[in-house]
Amino acid sequence: MSKNPTKIVNVEDVLKNRKNIGLSCIYFLIENSKIVYVGQSKNGGFDRIGAHLKYSDKSFDSYYVQLCDINEINELEADYILKFSPLLNKNLPGNKKYKSILSMSKKYKQWNMDRFVSTIKSNGIQIYNEKYVESKLVDSIFKTEEQVTVKEGHDMGSSSNIINGENHS
Repeated sequence: MSKNPTKIVNVEDVLKNRKNIGLSCIYFLIENSKIVYVGQSKNGGFDRIGAHLKYSDKSFDSYYVQLCDINEINELEADYILKFSPLLNKNLPGNKKYKSILSMSKKYKQWNMDRFVSTIKSNGIQIYNEKYVESKLVDSIFKTEEQVTVKEGHDMGSSSNIINGENHS
């Protein structure tokens, strides 16, 4: 008999802690008490976790599964990737909330990259992992390709762009 035998659980514990198959979830792969990867699954996570164990180069020693609504799965995964910055996540899932600074700058072509980033920062918008921003917040500053949001109390000239009360024509 081993020193620490596995505890036999009762039926109440099994039923209380069970996971339904087919539920969407966010899963976290953990190595040495550090989250190294965040992923999503529409089947309770076990299919994806098993695939990582068998076929991927992702090294992990434990995992955690958080069930979630299927309609929130992409944005929730993106939120966690940005929050924890896992080493093995290279990209965000397709979502509407976060976009890369590069893709947002292409939307507003008239702005060079330095000025674009400077304007984002000066308006207090957080840049996640040095490359992602919340697209709605950026769009609230750069309304269209031809004009920008004007700080409260300033009028926009017909042919000039005004940011923080300064003319940037």
